Amino acid sequence: MQKKSELAKYSSTHKWVYKKLGKANSRKCFSCKKKHKRMEWANLSSNYKREIFDWVVLCNPCHQKFDNSGFYILKKEKLEKLCIRCKNLFKVFPYREKTAKFCSKLCSYPVR
Repeated sequence: MQKKSELAKYSSTHKWVYKKLGKANSRKCFSCKKKHKRMEWANLSSNYKREIFDWVVLCNPCHQKFDNSGFYILKKEKLEKLCIRCKNLFKVFPYREKTAKFCSKLCSYPVR
């Protein structure tokens, strides 16, 4: 059972998502690429962060599978990006396409 503070965080974060990203019903499922009657915003990290890239639209069947088995949806496709430090290509999940800059933790450390 969730505590009141956890429920409040869950509720207020979902309101924030609707305000920033709009209704999920107007989009296609991130996993199966189809449009269903019931589309839902799914949180990728399970931390309910107020970050746009932490949310994707899923149809109800895919959302249930995602919640029960984790990141199986995101393993379908990865994109290639160029590391800004070492210039090597590395693969990222589509939801991290705009935020990923480095191929590894080593590259992300500041140069001395």
